[in-house]
Amino acid sequence: MFKKNKQMGPMENISALEIIELLSDTKKISSTTVYGTKLIDHKNIIGTLIILDINVKETVTFLNCTFEDIIIDRTSFEDSVEFKQCTFAKDFRIIFIKSRNFNLENCQFEKAYIIQYCVIDYLIFHRIEAINGIMIEGGQIRLLDIKPINEKTSFSFTGMFLLIHTLSVISQSGITTFAKSCSINIINLTGYLNLTSRLDFTRIKNKKIAIYELNNSGKIYFSNIMPVGVQGFKENSLSPHIEAYRNSPQPDARELQFISQMAFQMGALQLLTGNFPLYGFRKFMERRDCTDFLIYLDTFETKFQILNSSPGILELKSILFDQYQIEIINSDLSAVKLLHAKMPDVKAKGDYLNYYNVYNDLYAAALRQNNSKDKTYYYKIAQNYLSKYLKQSSKVNDGDIGSRAAIAVSQLYSGHGTDWIRACMATTGIAFLFFIFFTASLKETVADASLNGLGYFCKELLPFFPQFINPLHRIDFMSEVSALGKWTALFDFLSRIFISIGIFEIVRSFRKHVRP
Repeated sequence: MFKKNKQMGPMENISALEIIELLSDTKKISSTTVYGTKLIDHKNIIGTLIILDINVKETVTFLNCTFEDIIIDRTSFEDSVEFKQCTFAKDFRIIFIKSRNFNLENCQFEKAYIIQYCVIDYLIFHRIEAINGIMIEGGQIRLLDIKPINEKTSFSFTGMFLLIHTLSVISQSGITTFAKSCSINIINLTGYLNLTSRLDFTRIKNKKIAIYELNNSGKIYFSNIMPVGVQGFKENSLSPHIEAYRNSPQPDARELQFISQMAFQMGALQLLTGNFPLYGFRKFMERRDCTDFLIYLDTFETKFQILNSSPGILELKSILFDQYQIEIINSDLSAVKLLHAKMPDVKAKGDYLNYYNVYNDLYAAALRQNNSKDKTYYYKIAQNYLSKYLKQSSKVNDGDIGSRAAIAVSQLYSGHGTDWIRACMATTGIAFLFFIFFTASLKETVADASLNGLGYFCKELLPFFPQFINPLHRIDFMSEVSALGKWTALFDFLSRIFISIGIFEIVRSFRKHVRP
């Protein structure tokens, strides 16, 4: 159980009916805040507060009040409504509300806070405690601003008719959040998440994910994200969905009868978002991922950002990263887990060392998952960025020439250990080139590019090539053709080095298919 807020003065009992009268005519509220808005403070509201069909014309702040349970339906606040340091003994349920600003700060809910449908510009939860959690099932919210007190209060966002334009989470301790089958255009995560924190986003529509200055010790999941922005909802026919529900394995007969009758009396949006007994039908439509009631944003620009963060255990599952603009800066991705998802090369024009570290972290993560295909993909990209960084830094420091040469050779032979066919062809080609130099350097042979010379090479010299490609061959293995020349030993020595490198790259490229 939660402790009640400390009250700053004596509590005055007031009936729920009196509160309704004050909200209906805010001129009757005599107290004001320092900002000049209406204030109801230190009140103990007796009875169930049902706010129904009221248009509240001024901002009203409830301060240090206690409530039993609250139900709000078909009510609008032309400006704002605020609850600060209030305690709610039972459920706080909103069936439909329209408001510019709905603010809850330092409040305690001994049951649950539930929004069935709302149209709110700014919905604010700062340091809220709720035993049974905060649940939002439908509505349009321009900004949902959450500053949690800890991870014990869970936030749940579900339903195909829930649109949150921007979700902002600023955590100092931890949070528990579940979002499923809804639309959240922009997700901003920052702060600190403790070990028991969990954020789970599943089958949501989203156009931007921004993780910045986040230190995560908990777990974050993004699964089956659709990279698209949603502007709002639109009317459409329910007939095909009703028929599909009728033919589904276990339709609810009463729901089917109700919705078939009501579909001709009201709009589809009103029916689906209203307080009607259509739980099974709504779940059926969510499982089918119906999109014919959505209005999409004109711009298809989608972004995925991780900036100056340690995202810790971050699981990214079935995300189409090739449709996102990706920006990752100064962040540790070594604990990231990608399932049925691949982070493409961002083709960075600068900041090469940063992206070397990014893809090296992804390589390490794939290696830990025994993901042989993706680990070589990330390793290749990481080496390309390292090569660019060393090339860029060589203008200031020439001490990395050896590293640059090694990376260039690996790229030439096998694409950094990713292509064994290329490694075989490169090794054979380089060996053949050195074989030409080797045979041309023999004492009794002369370079001849004529047809006769080519015929002699193919008939008398080429049969020795299989022995030459063996780095353990004797230096005088062609003694029956000619004695060694002045440069023969040098070409033989260099050929052994480059052939050995090629053999190493062939073996290395094959090993990408073998578990360590």
